[in-house]
Amino acid sequence: MTLTQRLWPWRGYTREQGLWNERELLDGILAGTGFAHTGRDTSVCTGDPSDVVRSVSVNEQHTRGVDLVCLHGFAQSSAGCFHANLRGWASLGRVHLVDWRGAGMSGRATSPVKLTTERDAIEYLVDGLEAWRRKNLGENTNMCLLTHSMGAIIATHYATRYPRYVRGVLLVSPIGVREFDRLPPWPDLIAIQLLSHFVKFTPQQVLRVLPFSFTERLVRRGYRSSWGVDESLTPELAQMLAEHCATSLITRGVAEDVFFLLLNPRRRMEPRTAIGPLVEQLPLDISVTFVYGENDWCSPGSGRWVVENMKSAGRENVKCVVKPGLRHFPFRENPGGFFDIVKEVWDTCDKR
Repeated sequence: MTLTQRLWPWRGYTREQGLWNERELLDGILAGTGFAHTGRDTSVCTGDPSDVVRSVSVNEQHTRGVDLVCLHGFAQSSAGCFHANLRGWASLGRVHLVDWRGAGMSGRATSPVKLTTERDAIEYLVDGLEAWRRKNLGENTNMCLLTHSMGAIIATHYATRYPRYVRGVLLVSPIGVREFDRLPPWPDLIAIQLLSHFVKFTPQQVLRVLPFSFTERLVRRGYRSSWGVDESLTPELAQMLAEHCATSLITRGVAEDVFFLLLNPRRRMEPRTAIGPLVEQLPLDISVTFVYGENDWCSPGSGRWVVENMKSAGRENVKCVVKPGLRHFPFRENPGGFFDIVKEVWDTCDKR
């Protein structure tokens, strides 16, 4: 082992290793359920074979008319983000865990990709999701989009551009609903907030310079702090999850640039363009549900504000749910309670 390998062992984390961890993790989680899962790499047709969108589809044999499409937030993967919910959701119908283009376990384009504006970033990610939808679900698609945190920005733009394929959106702890959503607690992001005025860097870049096993330790500690300890995972599966999440974080990807293009350069957790007005303009037959934790650093008041505006305009299929005692990952902090929300939203989409 070379000195570099000893100092930065994370360099051994490859996409191939991350995909193996993903498969082993989901094998363990779904053991005994009878639900098969299939991983796919979907080309975005740019001429670059590495430009693929990663997805895992579960219980594809189910005959339900609407597919649940789950989309992660910044610096995550959908398999890692939603692993604790998968057994319950798959019992209801077809579930697709989709990683945003250039993020999670999706491929990293080898040809140069230049994103210089907010519009560039939105189109890049929306085009990736649409390429995945077109090749895997076809033109008779009926989707319920479940998306978390920063992913809500892109999912909202997708639903605005392709409403004919969307029956409902479930926006969980969404960033960017209004310009003045409150900031997260200082231990999490104060350094980014301050230093981003002087140096353009992402959390992933910080993790890449840490020596020895500090990167994996911080990832494990961070996810335990946000999600709590998952008692259902064996030590082996917990290790698979940690390695999978670490690989998602530190593998260089175009999606890192999105951090600077979608968010306000002066206040990192405010959007350049708020999505609240876009949500209000979604077609009448698309149901809209906001879900927050009571102690979420994304303000539940923003979701309530949008829902009040929509109801004042005559909309009925909109709601904002605030879960007592929970924070930014309500689906992970209380999987059972969140299951009931997903079931209700999914059933509503089916009845449309």
